[in-house]
Amino acid sequence: MAKTVYDYWFIQFDFPDKNGKPYKSSGGKMTYNEVLKRKIPVGWKVGELRNYLTSNRGVSYNGKDIAGDGIPMINLNSFNVNGTFKIEGTKSYSGEYSSSKVLRPFDLVMCNTQQTALDPKKDIIGKSILVPDIFESEVVSSHHVTTISVKDYNLKFYLNSLFNTPYFHQYISGYATGTNILGLNFEGVLSYLAEIPTNELLLKFSAIVLNVEKQKSRIFKENQQLTQLRDWLLPMLMTGQVTIG
Repeated sequence: MAKTVYDYWFIQFDFPDKNGKPYKSSGGKMTYNEVLKRKIPVGWKVGELRNYLTSNRGVSYNGKDIAGDGIPMINLNSFNVNGTFKIEGTKSYSGEYSSSKVLRPFDLVMCNTQQTALDPKKDIIGKSILVPDIFESEVVSSHHVTTISVKDYNLKFYLNSLFNTPYFHQYISGYATGTNILGLNFEGVLSYLAEIPTNELLLKFSAIVLNVEKQKSRIFKENQQLTQLRDWLLPMLMTGQVTIG
């Protein structure tokens, strides 16, 4: 749903106008932007993303740091190709970390490394996710993940959708370098010229996406509880300690 709204509002420019009608289709005013060489809605801005965000790479680790029990660590394997969170990819980290590396629910994080050659069907480099609200303890990310902090909270949800568009992914893939392991030059993100919608529109969009993300987090938790219950019951069912009536 969030992707559909993003496409409708920010690609087709048919976000609700003051009368609740589709903006562009209803004759909303557009203005030609000399930088982008195309028309955008009146009131929108255009600028490099370096003006709107800062970045922070995650924790560097070695084998012993992820060998035992610890806190959850978001890493390469936490990203699905479609830009969603893969819960089974979470590692357990037992090493040291500073408070600046701790992630909070719905923080915006981007994959900055890929261990395979670029392939549109497998690419995760440059993909972003919003950290789900499912962890009972503190959670960190590995150095293969970059946390992106925005100056305007509501802009975060818009950027997450932008980062997972085919257009942006094709663009950012040009900033991936290396042989066996590809690394992302974050300058590609910082120098990206983005259309920045009005604060009012960003607020409306963030409310929609945040509601979706909260529902997803609730489902994640319910699935985890059901999995634990299954794992507890299955051995007893197999040994005949319990039966299903």
